[in-house]
Amino acid sequence: MSDSRCHYIPPKWLDAVAGKTLFYPCAGGDIAEPLQVFAPVISDFWFSDIGYPAGLKMAPALRSFGGFTYTLTGKLINGDPLATIERRDGYRFLPPSRRIETYSRPDGSSFRVIRRRGFGEIALGTEFPDMSVGVFFHRGDSPGEGGSNVRFFENKWRRHEPLRNLFSTLIRKLTEPALIVSDGSLTPPLHPIGQFHRSRMSSAEAFESCRDREWLADGLRWTCVGFVGRRNGPTLVWAVQRA
Repeated sequence: MSDSRCHYIPPKWLDAVAGKTLFYPCAGGDIAEPLQVFAPVISDFWFSDIGYPAGLKMAPALRSFGGFTYTLTGKLINGDPLATIERRDGYRFLPPSRRIETYSRPDGSSFRVIRRRGFGEIALGTEFPDMSVGVFFHRGDSPGEGGSNVRFFENKWRRHEPLRNLFSTLIRKLTEPALIVSDGSLTPPLHPIGQFHRSRMSSAEAFESCRDREWLADGLRWTCVGFVGRRNGPTLVWAVQRA
């Protein structure tokens, strides 16, 4: 576990989110590791970013990871992939489009990879039923320098309802239990998931320092159960349950 490029999540926590959805807003091109880690269990991967190219002309999301070969069995694009960003009443909006790829696993089961061209904060409130997101993945984000400056772990007032109180929306969308994967980007001060943000520790080292410890915050019980590779500091995996 000393190699920060490795990942570790106990099988019981992978089983807990099996058949659920993984959502990664503001994902950019950071899709390889989420797919590598969760492709054996997740049914739908959603990666959202306004930077995806017009037309959604992109290479297939995956071929093989970890000795498993995944076969692309279907592809479609819906929405308007040539849409441009609009200025609406106090907020920006990009009419969403989606590149949807279906893959089969070696055991014959299938899963989908959806790359959504649009704002992830709007997707959170409009694309997912309540209690459907088993994994919320967010890292490598920032307030500037190309970052989104979207505070998914805070409740802030916004005139447009889908942008308002994003953390309350996120909690409503999460399964029970769920996993939150974060490097602490854009988290509130003193929140447990932000304690290693910008640290030079490896993800494995940070995990060993808080392994299986529990925090109560925001009406939730946060338990550090694993790690994946670094971005803006160690990236830890938190099991989240309503307290």
